[in-house]
Amino acid sequence: MQQLQQRQYIGKFNQQQQHEAQQQQQHEAQQQQQQQQQQQQQQQADLRERRVREMCIIAGSPEKEATAGSAGSLERIAYEGGAAAAAAAVAAAAAAAAVAAAPAAERGPQHPQEKDRQRLQ
Repeated sequence: MQQLQQRQYIGKFNQQQQHEAQQQQQHEAQQQQQQQQQQQQQQQADLRERRVREMCIIAGSPEKEATAGSAGSLERIAYEGGAAAAAAAVAAAAAAAAVAAAPAAERGPQHPQEKDRQRLQ
């Protein structure tokens, strides 16, 4: 009788040990999966940021001149896989910024009345 109780106790103990080991393995696997997901998300964010920087450089627009709005839209375009479209958008944004930065005299009159005044002079 005593041997039977000892065997049952040992069996229960072994079952408990196996259960705890399984739980530990599951916990470690979950942690590892979370770390991998975080790394992938960080890599994707770094890649998007690098794409935006590269597109700004290609378009001749220094990173510092890129506004938060244009960077956000470029990031969205790059994320969606339209690298060529994003490069075109950067070029258009750089051209618009150059036009906006040019003095009004260099651009010429924008208002119809200004054009008339200049013609008369």
